[in-house]
Amino acid sequence: MNSMLYPTHLFLALLFSFSFVYCQVELKTRADSLFQLGNFSSAIEYYKKSPENPATSHAIAMSYQSMGNYHRASEILEEILENDSTRILSKYELGKLYLRTSDLNNAKQQFEELVDRDSTNPNYHYQLGKIRRDLRDSLYIESFTRAVTIDRSFIKAIEEIAKYHLKIKELETAIQYCNRGLAVYDRNTVLLGYKGQAHFIAGEDSLAVVSYQKLKDMGLGNETIFSKLAYSYYNLRNYEESINNGLLLLQMRPESAEYHYLMGLNYYETNEFDKAAQSFETAVELKKVSSSNEYLRLVDIYKQQKDYKNAIKYYKLLVNEVPDYILGFYQIAFLGDQYYKDPELKIYHYKSFLNRASNRSDEYLEKYKEYAQQRVLELRAGVHFDTDDG
Repeated sequence: MNSMLYPTHLFLALLFSFSFVYCQVELKTRADSLFQLGNFSSAIEYYKKSPENPATSHAIAMSYQSMGNYHRASEILEEILENDSTRILSKYELGKLYLRTSDLNNAKQQFEELVDRDSTNPNYHYQLGKIRRDLRDSLYIESFTRAVTIDRSFIKAIEEIAKYHLKIKELETAIQYCNRGLAVYDRNTVLLGYKGQAHFIAGEDSLAVVSYQKLKDMGLGNETIFSKLAYSYYNLRNYEESINNGLLLLQMRPESAEYHYLMGLNYYETNEFDKAAQSFETAVELKKVSSSNEYLRLVDIYKQQKDYKNAIKYYKLLVNEVPDYILGFYQIAFLGDQYYKDPELKIYHYKSFLNRASNRSDEYLEKYKEYAQQRVLELRAGVHFDTDDG
């Protein structure tokens, strides 16, 4: 009788064991599924019901990390490594957690140990480079370079190297690294930006617009992109495109004196003098510092339009701001000779110029002094203005 019960007991024991294992597997599978779907709290509950082992503890730590509870996640990972320092994945995740929480020295220790264990892993060098960079350790660029040496297509490391060379004005090298990364992925916005900036700084406007225009065409327009395009197109004498980008800039920053001045330059070149004058005048109104460039542009426009009243107005503002600009006083007198009716007022302005120029020995001023002295004599004799622009 007992011998007949033995197979039955064995079968039941095996069935129970199988059912127990199956349940444990089901719990782990359910937890993994919840984790992948972003239901981290529920995933943790299922992981805790699963057999306790380093893999399950690691999964719990990753769940806490995904929820933003970095402190609890790092505690669990530290405990795993205290019990078994060979758990490479836990060490890697702990190092990244330290980096994320700005615990840089501990992060550095983790990744230095990982590099010692496997120096052929480019990501270890990349992570170590980020840590050294944040610690202001000059060796950081060596870590990024090592990562790219191991994996030539490691774009994140290439971005860091290009940025470094751009920062220290090694523009050709920066462009070379940008090209290397863009050969892997030609829509990388970071590298396109760095490449455009390098060409812009080098004065290579025709090349700068290629990168910045591509960024704009990708729908990534921002102030930096529009600004670089506006200035590069202006330098290339493509005033229509410069104006188009300038208008976008003014939509973003309507109170920018710099952008109004740029628009004035463009309108001046396209002979839209009324728009140019309006842009320069707006720039003068908005500007908190020197406006001498705007004043010079405005007097040039108004002289061409024979609007002597406004030309004199801006020359006066100019010499008030730059009193050493002696020719400005001459221009006030010369234009006033054509605009004012009162001879005494005309004489006053010529003498004002002569008084300021009397102590100057600049050879180029001599012809202006001679002309001013002659006009004073003529005005006193009642001779009307009849000469070309001085």
